[in-house]
Amino acid sequence: MYPCKISKRDGEFALTLPDDLVARLSLKEGQTLFASVQDGALLLRQGNTPCYSLDDLLAATNPEALGQANTHSEWLEASPRVGREII
Repeated sequence: MYPCKISKRDGEFALTLPDDLVARLSLKEGQTLFASVQDGALLLRQGNTPCYSLDDLLAATNPEALGQANTHSEWLEASPRVGREII
């Protein structure tokens, strides 16, 4: 386990990572990491594409737009069930 320090710079929080952890993960200065929380643990992920949880996506969804989508779902009810999907 690596000790990391949280500090506040220019009104934003910053996480300081030890040099050996940065080297082990081949991180570069200025690189973007994607953060998420799973079971109370902070996870940092490398990559070009963020990984979203369902909770993240629903939190960013406009409830009014979601309601409109639900009113136009007759096709879903009329569709035959072909697998083990739960709707």
